[in-house]
Amino acid sequence: MPWSGTVNNGEVTLNGDAKSDYTVYVWHADVHTGGYAYVQFHYADGVVDEIRHTGNGSRKFLKSDGTWTGWFTVGSHGTTLRTQLGLVKYYDIDCTQVAGTSTWYFTTSSGSVSKIVLKEDSDWGGMKSVEVYRES
Repeated sequence: MPWSGTVNNGEVTLNGDAKSDYTVYVWHADVHTGGYAYVQFHYADGVVDEIRHTGNGSRKFLKSDGTWTGWFTVGSHGTTLRTQLGLVKYYDIDCTQVAGTSTWYFTTSSGSVSKIVLKEDSDWGGMKSVEVYRES
């Protein structure tokens, strides 16, 4: 499933092998706050977790109650976002930079990923220079 590209006002669907973990690396997330982007992980057991976000630099994420979180910046946010977003599976969600680019890693750690859907719908540049790869 290795893939790279930009997702801007569109959607990309990638098939996994239903037994591995994957990382979605976003070099620059440039999503207008009037729109959104998401990384959706589908699992062999039927679970679908969606990580919907917006912003340029710092990011807000859509919580399970339909409201947006506060702004997240550089750091590891997997545990906090799992709770706030109501995610079923476990993830490492890391931000390495918010000045100049907004760089994020979304890594699964529960295995069995069968599909990944990337979507962006805003008036800005989208999720730029995305790389999706299987963890070894």
